[in-house]
Amino acid sequence: MVAAADDRPQSPAAREAIKEYDAALKKLDDEYQKKVTALRDDYLKKLETAREESIAKKDLDEAQRILAELKAWAEEPPATVNLQIVAAWWGWYDAWKDVTPMVKRLARNGELRLKRSGEASVGMPDIAFGQHKSLFVVYRYKGVLRVAHGGDDKPIVIPGPR
Repeated sequence: MVAAADDRPQSPAAREAIKEYDAALKKLDDEYQKKVTALRDDYLKKLETAREESIAKKDLDEAQRILAELKAWAEEPPATVNLQIVAAWWGWYDAWKDVTPMVKRLARNGELRLKRSGEASVGMPDIAFGQHKSLFVVYRYKGVLRVAHGGDDKPIVIPGPR
C-alpha cells in the first residue's frame, strides 16, 4: 500500500530519492509508451494489409472480421494514454448503477481524482437512500487491468500516489 501524500517522507535525502525514482520511472514509462505505440501502429498496418488481401481473394467474411478488429482498435484510446476507464459501478447491496460515462468524464490527464467517490453519481437519483454506497472502477493502467473501490464519503485517486 502506498502512503497518502501527507504521510510521505519529508527529509531532504528522502525527497531527493523520491524525485530520482519518479524521474527514472517517467523515463522508463516514456520509452515503454513509444515501443507500445510503434507495436500498435505496426499491428494496424499489417491488419490493413491482411484485409486488402482478403478483399482481393474475395473472402469478404474475413475482410469484415478484420474490419471489425480495426474498428475496435480505433475506439480504444491510443497506447500513450496511461489510464483507460473500462467500467464503473456505484451502489449498495443489490442496487447498482452504471456510472461509466460520468467517471470517464471526470478522468483528466491520465488520472481520476475524486474527493468523495460519491461524486461519480452527481445528478442521478439516490438508488439506496440513507445507505453508504460504494464506487467500483475497473480500469486499465499501462496495459494492466485493475479494480479500485471506495466508499461514497472516501476519496479515490487512480492511479494512486507513488
